Amino acid sequence: MMNPYKIINLDYLFEIAGNDKTVIKELTDVFAEQIAEFRDDAAKAIEEKNYNYIKKLVHKFKSSLRTFGMNNIAKELENIETNPEPEKDVSLKETIDACISECELAYDELQDFLQTS
Repeated sequence: MMNPYKIINLDYLFEIAGNDKTVIKELTDVFAEQIAEFRDDAAKAIEEKNYNYIKKLVHKFKSSLRTFGMNNIAKELENIETNPEPEKDVSLKETIDACISECELAYDELQDFLQTS
């Protein structure tokens, strides 16, 4: 099946959920909650320069990204996970903010999928 989306790839999601829209919707709802939690917790951790917590947040969030085929974004977070103490906190914040923006767009794509399939 050709992937009509720019950010998400639903192949793995179909593997774990089949074509069960109820399960896909539940996973999408959980993803929305995880985006908000990641955004808030990461902002606080960056402000406090709590790099160990940032590593934990990133590690936890990566699996959600992979569920929706967002492997490129997960790869970017892996770089943070291996080196959470950048020379400039600004670059860390920018990377996480960009990830969150992509995740919000991915959520929109998931909503589109749920409404059109």
